[in-house]
Amino acid sequence: MAPSDTSGPELFATIKDPRVWQWMPAVKPQSPAQMQALIDKWNRDRSSGRRVAYLVEVDGAIAGNISLYDYDSANDTIESGFTWLAPEYWGTGVNQRMKLLLYDFAFGALGVERLAVRTDNLNLPAQRALEAMGMHREGVMRSHIRRPDGTMRDSVYYSIIADEWPVIRAQWAARSPR
Repeated sequence: MAPSDTSGPELFATIKDPRVWQWMPAVKPQSPAQMQALIDKWNRDRSSGRRVAYLVEVDGAIAGNISLYDYDSANDTIESGFTWLAPEYWGTGVNQRMKLLLYDFAFGALGVERLAVRTDNLNLPAQRALEAMGMHREGVMRSHIRRPDGTMRDSVYYSIIADEWPVIRAQWAARSPR
């Protein structure tokens, strides 16, 4: 994974399949230039400390994106999300490996106590995946954020706390293909 500072066309290619962006709480970029504008925004957010977005690379190819955001140093909490992979990487273990690297950074270098992930209540595949990965389902924030189509989304929250991370990490590492 590397900070999102590459060109828009490479990352834009990962979202061509409509299923990739289906559950995102933001309007889908419609061109490489719009994707580049999003990358530029992420870079501004990084410099202000609000978000760090990472490109996911597999064998030198851009596969998708993952972010850390809403870091609260006073309470040692952070969220991970705005995550996607191109369909050819679904079910390959890339999702778990990218989370392992990012969560190691969050719990290690940043020293967070709690890392949360939220997903659309209608995104059942993501919920099943998060639960299979050992994340704790915390609850639902009703009418939490607006979807791009204008409807209100309920967000399902999951988390891992620092005391749980070593056991969960060992489980992920044991089943993660290299």
